[in-house]
Amino acid sequence: MGGAHHTLLAPLAPPPPFSRFHRVRSRLLGAGGGRGAGDGRVFANRDGSRRQRGGGAALEHEATAAVQHEARRTRPAAEAMRWAPPGGQNAAHMLPVDMGTLSVPKHSGRGRKPKYAHPSRAPVDYHELVSEIETLCTDAYEPASQRVVMSARRCFDAFRLEYQTDRPRMFMQPDFAATGLSMQASLHNEISLMMWAAWMLRIGLASSTASTYLSLARTSMETTLGYRLTNVGQAVRLPRVMRRLRKMYKCVRRKRLGWRAHHARLLRQERGAASTPADKVVHAVLSVAREGLARCCELGPSTVHGFDKAKHPTLRDLTLHSEPQPHLILSLLPAKKAPGSRPKVPVPLPQATGAEIGAFSAVTAMLEARFGELTWGDDGHLCGVDLDASLFELDGQPVTSGRMVDMFVHAAREIGIDGQVSGHSGRIGGATDHFAQATPPSILQICGRWDSDLWMIYTRQCVDQTIQYTIRATQCADASMEEIFDDYTQPAVVMHTCD
Repeated sequence: MGGAHHTLLAPLAPPPPFSRFHRVRSRLLGAGGGRGAGDGRVFANRDGSRRQRGGGAALEHEATAAVQHEARRTRPAAEAMRWAPPGGQNAAHMLPVDMGTLSVPKHSGRGRKPKYAHPSRAPVDYHELVSEIETLCTDAYEPASQRVVMSARRCFDAFRLEYQTDRPRMFMQPDFAATGLSMQASLHNEISLMMWAAWMLRIGLASSTASTYLSLARTSMETTLGYRLTNVGQAVRLPRVMRRLRKMYKCVRRKRLGWRAHHARLLRQERGAASTPADKVVHAVLSVAREGLARCCELGPSTVHGFDKAKHPTLRDLTLHSEPQPHLILSLLPAKKAPGSRPKVPVPLPQATGAEIGAFSAVTAMLEARFGELTWGDDGHLCGVDLDASLFELDGQPVTSGRMVDMFVHAAREIGIDGQVSGHSGRIGGATDHFAQATPPSILQICGRWDSDLWMIYTRQCVDQTIQYTIRATQCADASMEEIFDDYTQPAVVMHTCD
């Protein structure tokens, strides 16, 4: 196989004849020019200023540093070489690293000692450090994200089994003893990944799902195999193919409607006021998901026994406040964030949203049906209840996220929306209501707990909003700068703003 060859580190060569050591040594031994012990030299700094370096004392200090530098360079190769930690199938082919070339001058000793140089610091056990890294890597992803990785791997296995006759060898492995991963093997592996991406889109997966599966499964398989599937810098075809596939299938997206405020009003007209405890739980779930821009997986566990008070909302996460106006604060953990990696985020539910569809009244009615008359303490928490219990309960058990999705499906079906809602419908509907009422993008992003401008894919175009802005645009009579100034052309720059 062809490809780039690994280059072993050669033994350290002797210093060149005009190295730093020889230059300083020649100056100390009397290179002439009157540079004695009391003489100084003037040097120019990079900023144009000038500095003066002392004579013999400064040269002596520089000579000491030069000798130490040369000692590091000329030490025997057996002492200078350090090997990477042993282990793994490729340990025999790891390259030694000359750690002497990475050395830096020691701390001057003046001022406060850094923590790594403190004499009272106990050494960290190597095996404990490795174990901690493995734990951090394992816990870095939420179990839901780990399930996505497994789904991506199972999708690839289905693709591999379907074409095992036509393409029995999906991946080629590198020859570590020779040249590593050759260009031929890298191209072969890249073509397999491109075929899998096209296959996923042909069977009906969205382009975003195919891209996510490809990225996650590739990283997972590389970690399992212990080597990269493609050479870095040579995998130029796969990104181009993915961009092209996204353009071809960019309009293919499963339609998901949001649960809007007017949908909630229609439901109340159909059902009337919630009367039974079960109806009040449904009303509270729908209202909190819409008003709090929450996913169903943020409001309940996937299974009854999977309830986690650190992850899912509890009675402790609900507090009552009176300033600046009466409102509830519900603390929610953003989805796809492992418990402990980020604290729960406070979500305000104001009382002024009304008794018909407001989350404040819905949650209060649900808790009154569950506990009777509510008593709030000075700290804002409920009194006389188990604060670690789930906020949403039915028949004494936490309401699961799947059951919450069924609540959306049945509610949407009653008002004529069938098969187009999901666990994100409350989040989509709440974001669309904010967007239709011209909520500033920065406020909308904070309310939805988005880390970026991803909120834009949750908003939906509204008819009346579009009509109003179209009317205002038709009435505009403002002249542009290019019309007024003949010698001015506006630069073709897209400005990204937060509001």
